[in-house]
Amino acid sequence: MNLHTAVAVVDRFGFILPTRKMVDAIYGQSDCRFSPQPLPAGPRMTSTEYYQMHNSMIDQQASERRFPFGVLVSGHKKDVVVSNRLIARPGQIAIYGWHRGIGDPIQPLSTVHGAGYADYSHGIRLVSRMAMVGGRLRPVSDILLDSSFAGVLSDEGTIRVAAALGIA
Repeated sequence: MNLHTAVAVVDRFGFILPTRKMVDAIYGQSDCRFSPQPLPAGPRMTSTEYYQMHNSMIDQQASERRFPFGVLVSGHKKDVVVSNRLIARPGQIAIYGWHRGIGDPIQPLSTVHGAGYADYSHGIRLVSRMAMVGGRLRPVSDILLDSSFAGVLSDEGTIRVAAALGIA
């Protein structure tokens, strides 16, 4: 899924994309962690064949490890993330993760690819637009704009989510 489609999906269903710090926290809190299974790099990375092959590999690993349906999982894909780097590099997609262990992602935060790029290794994680802060629900986008709270969700300081995604 490329950035344009990811933004349409999260907007349509009322979610937000995670930050790099959120991806790390999700990995740390996951009930079940996949071992990454990269396929050989090359022109086939964007092919339907690679998507199907990789999804089958994920399904097989989940079955072999007896991962229960509905639990928080990670390690199966790189995450498309929101990042301040997208403000400096409009028209790009930010990807991060595919952890081999805590603090050990295969993919450091990258904005190398254009927003229209997608390959088999990219995943979209839907994160709630709302978070509980001090006993009150607050929009995550507001928290990421608040210099007093942004550090809880971002290791890049405040993030103007809409601007970073090129939608504002």
